[in-house]
Amino acid sequence: MAVAFGLAIAVSAMVIAYVGLNNFFQETTAPVSPTHATVAVTQDVLLEAVYGNVSLAPAWSRSLVEQSADKLVTRPGRTAGETVDQGTVLTVINERPVILLQGDTVLYRDLERGNSGEDVKALQKALNQLGFGVVADGKFGALTQRAVFKLYQRNGFVPLSAAGAPTTQISQTIVPRAEVSMVTSVPVRIVNSCGTIGERPGADFCLAEATRLSAEIEFSAEDRELVASGDKATLSWDSQEVTGTLGEQIHDSPLTPGATDAQDQGTSSRAGAIRFRFIGNVPDGVNSNAGGEAEIRKYESPQDSLIVAQIAISQVGDRSTVETSNGTTIPVQIVRCVTGKCVVTGELVAGDSLKIPSLADSTNG
Repeated sequence: MAVAFGLAIAVSAMVIAYVGLNNFFQETTAPVSPTHATVAVTQDVLLEAVYGNVSLAPAWSRSLVEQSADKLVTRPGRTAGETVDQGTVLTVINERPVILLQGDTVLYRDLERGNSGEDVKALQKALNQLGFGVVADGKFGALTQRAVFKLYQRNGFVPLSAAGAPTTQISQTIVPRAEVSMVTSVPVRIVNSCGTIGERPGADFCLAEATRLSAEIEFSAEDRELVASGDKATLSWDSQEVTGTLGEQIHDSPLTPGATDAQDQGTSSRAGAIRFRFIGNVPDGVNSNAGGEAEIRKYESPQDSLIVAQIAISQVGDRSTVETSNGTTIPVQIVRCVTGKCVVTGELVAGDSLKIPSLADSTNG
């Protein structure tokens, strides 16, 4: 009897335990309402840009006076460190002056009345900048001849005739090629002295450099396929900014570190880098040692564009849609995507909350 009673109690306990465990598992495995990650629609400007490093250097550097082993400096020339402008006598060799002028064409011949060409036009433009009123038509006529005569007089010299002799006659005045040093920009900075009395003009004699700076822009290997000559570029240094274009490519570093590049080896410190000249004027006052940044804008959306995170867009074939947090599916047209953000058009407004499909799917799974 006692055994039967004990057995009944044991069975009852097992039934109670089973029912309790069953209820527990039903409660803990009840469906959970899925939660979706969301992202908001914004209204802004989407910019795709490539950035490069800017280096500065004088626009040019060269000797301003021809070498000559059989001629001597007869008067002290300009000294290193001086800054001189056009119209200045740089040095005097065998008692003949070398005058600095600005022009895009180097004189390659003696100029005299009746000559014509781009070198004559460059001379005329320089004479105009110095205050001599001549027409820059590329024809060496009486007015140009008079202006040259007066330029020599202004500097205390007598011009030469075609015979190579000093002349006081305007009608005989010529411009000897060796007596004009034409540079593309002024003023210039003298780097090496333009001579002491008795010195012979040799290598690097009267070496000078432009005070105007030129810029080069280097882009990394990752961006080399994104930039090209002709791209619009904005250069910035602190609060100063200038806009221009990428000029010719001047360096293409090997993609593999340590690879040989005999022509340009050492120009760039980054493997695979690519370098361009900058076409534009570097602002006055920028330090040549200042590091700058170049921005190449490949794409810029209109103001107040609708911008959606790319992960919120579902694409099936050519159809793109987004789903709002309340479950509404809205078709959109993708205009451009940049680094995970897309400019879109569609029935959206800034502030709309959109589900992120990939995260929602993983939550449901």
